[in-house]
Amino acid sequence: MVCIMYQISSDEVRCIAEIPADSVPSMANGEMSTFLKESMAPQIPTQLREIFIKGINDGASMKLVPTKSMSATLSEKKGVIVLGDAFNMQHPLIASGMMVVLSDVLILRHLLKPLENLANVTQVSQVIKNFNDIRKPMSATVNTLGDAFSQVLVASKDEAKEAMRQGCYDYLCSGGFRTSGLMALLGGMNPPPLSLVLHIFGITFTSIGHLLSPFPTPLRIWHSLRLFVSTIKMLGHHIKVEGARQMLYPESTPMYHRSYMAATALQLNDDVS
Repeated sequence: MVCIMYQISSDEVRCIAEIPADSVPSMANGEMSTFLKESMAPQIPTQLREIFIKGINDGASMKLVPTKSMSATLSEKKGVIVLGDAFNMQHPLIASGMMVVLSDVLILRHLLKPLENLANVTQVSQVIKNFNDIRKPMSATVNTLGDAFSQVLVASKDEAKEAMRQGCYDYLCSGGFRTSGLMALLGGMNPPPLSLVLHIFGITFTSIGHLLSPFPTPLRIWHSLRLFVSTIKMLGHHIKVEGARQMLYPESTPMYHRSYMAATALQLNDDVS
């Protein structure tokens, strides 16, 4: 079971737990509250455990939602664009859906702004096609990161997977470039996919270091190879789904520079004001 806690206001913390679909306790008869206190509370850091249990006892709001991800697919109807979860659904573990849709709105606004007639379906359809490519650096990074975290952070009896989980925690806690870089990715402040690839391989090699310590054995080397191959497969799958050119070289897309320059100008104007 994966559990993530993050601050959403000055006095509120949200807790997200991923529970297997075939073993979700009932919220109606109180099984969920019991499950959270008995199974999840012991995993919560001691500094937060007491307030976590108090929140459950005080009737803190709980919501049950499915964990689902869906790659972006353009509407077949010309001139129609769908945004948000209906267009591209990220794994909720990293809570990035709103960040992605706001980025999409900003990009689409700059691409549509020069059009004199939005009733021109041909022009609008071309803008939408370019928009789908230009958004890839942000959306593909978030999609890949959400999928990776949902797999990596789950406890497992598999030695390679458990080493990857521990390596991810150690990488996040190491400070400096590792922590700030990964946090920038999670916050959408540094979305280029190449930065994501760098950090994913950083986590992978940190995990391999755990596996091979204190000295390598044939079994540990085998687990290390399995871990490395699983990383390659995961990245390869997302690059194939998102599109290698769009994900790694969006500058080749028509209108990319117009959108980028407009977004940069808007940011400068906001800073000045």
